[in-house]
Amino acid sequence: MRPAVVLCAWTAIVLAQNPASSQSADSGTWTATEGTLTTHSRGGKTSTYRLEKRNHPKNVRDPMIVLDGQTFVTAYSKPPW
Repeated sequence: MRPAVVLCAWTAIVLAQNPASSQSADSGTWTATEGTLTTHSRGGKTSTYRLEKRNHPKNVRDPMIVLDGQTFVTAYSKPPW
């Protein structure tokens, strides 16, 4: 798993769920397995997201991650999963 990609995708989901929040509003740690992303906020909240690794359906050379059904594709050229 590429940690920077997962972190960026998780940040996008958090901001999409609560547009008034900012990255500085809370911090914490996260862990990932092949099938889940679990976040641990310093504020005490734990959230778990379903995590999938897929290649783009039209351009199979582009790897994607999917968090709870929301897809994220890298902006840089990366090898497919």
